[in-house]
Amino acid sequence: MVRAGADVVGLDLRPSGDEPFPVLGFDVTDDASVAAAVAEALELLGGLDVLVNNAGVGGPAPAEYAPAEYAPGEEVRRQLEVNLLGTWRVTAARVGALVAAGGRGDYALMALVLASVTAVSAGVALVGARRLTDACGFRVPDERAGHAVLADLRVAWRDRDYRAPVLSYLFTGTTTHLFLAALPYVTAYVFDDTRLTALFMGLFLAPALFASPLWTAWSRRFGKQRGLLLSQGVFAAGSLALLVGALLGGTAGVAVAAVVVMVMGVAFAGLQLFAFSMVPDAVAAAGAAGSSKAGAYTGVWTATEATGTAIGPYLYSAVLALGGFVSRTAAEPVAQSGTALGALLVGFTVVPAVLMAVALGFQRRYTLDPAA
Repeated sequence: MVRAGADVVGLDLRPSGDEPFPVLGFDVTDDASVAAAVAEALELLGGLDVLVNNAGVGGPAPAEYAPAEYAPGEEVRRQLEVNLLGTWRVTAARVGALVAAGGRGDYALMALVLASVTAVSAGVALVGARRLTDACGFRVPDERAGHAVLADLRVAWRDRDYRAPVLSYLFTGTTTHLFLAALPYVTAYVFDDTRLTALFMGLFLAPALFASPLWTAWSRRFGKQRGLLLSQGVFAAGSLALLVGALLGGTAGVAVAAVVVMVMGVAFAGLQLFAFSMVPDAVAAAGAAGSSKAGAYTGVWTATEATGTAIGPYLYSAVLALGGFVSRTAAEPVAQSGTALGALLVGFTVVPAVLMAVALGFQRRYTLDPAA
């Protein structure tokens, strides 16, 4: 913004003094400090056109951190004060200046553009659906499906080539979300550096940008089934390989873990791509057999995805509880027993490997991929 020629004033808890614009010291959690800093900033600027709220703190704060354990919940309260209430305080203190600066016409134009894009998109979808129906016809849903959740489950369960991938995806989703839930604990208690959470998370998710096209090319040559089985196998092996990084520790351990996590991210892209691409195949196979089960199949798949998302973190918390893990009582991690650290590590490595092996076992029963 400075390079673009804007007048900028910053507010920070501890200004470094080397910023290319004035930075005023203030505490985002203190009402009086916010009011004084905002007044001084407005005096320096002579008005206000843009407000950027960028203050924030983070760190593991799972649900088991009950306020009673905190005496009285310092970490959770600190995060809420800075991330939520701090944003509200600064915005509330400056909203008058923003309104006084005008610019409502710009907001009205933005709203009009967004509304127009939404309306056009909805219209295209409606016209497209109508033309698709005219071109492909309409198949009456399977009468056995009924209109209830249990009926959808019964219809889906009867189809082996749908039952296999959906059970596989249940265990796959549980595994990947357990991994994501466990990652902050591993960086804090195994590598003693919570900043590694962002690094590992990026290494895990970023490969999807380039891996998905590669997996698509793989599927055309070798088939979806082989691609999914390979992805599951790589993820399971990667989970166990993380033990090496944890045992090495230090810089070498972090480097090993980073490489393994990146490989697992490539596998994760395949897990998502191949699993989702098999649902239309199962629907088409059911349609060829004389019944339309698209609604039941997609509904059960969505419910399965949500279930796996929920089970993964709870399963990891159960492993921690069995190991005697003690929730921290301040901003810094507390010392854990050897059993608790062992449970933390087993839950991050061995348990995901076992779960993914179960997913792989179910997936092997899928028979609709002719390339496999």
